[in-house]
Amino acid sequence: MPRPYEANWNFLRLLHETDSLKHLGWVLTTTDKKALEAAVGTADVFEIVIGKPYSADDVMDAVRELVDGNGQPKN
Repeated sequence: MPRPYEANWNFLRLLHETDSLKHLGWVLTTTDKKALEAAVGTADVFEIVIGKPYSADDVMDAVRELVDGNGQPKN
């Protein structure tokens, strides 16, 4: 989630509410979760810290929870 956080968060929220996208799982990342949450409130996002190898693994685990073995969304 890039800055400006509030505007981008609102845009993403609107996308997520559309009929064609609301059934999909979403994995969100940011480089500054504290600043994001200060702007929009509590957010279920992963903070990517440059140089921390576990961050990419956390994101991949979240993606695997949302998709099946063929890359299709789990229902």
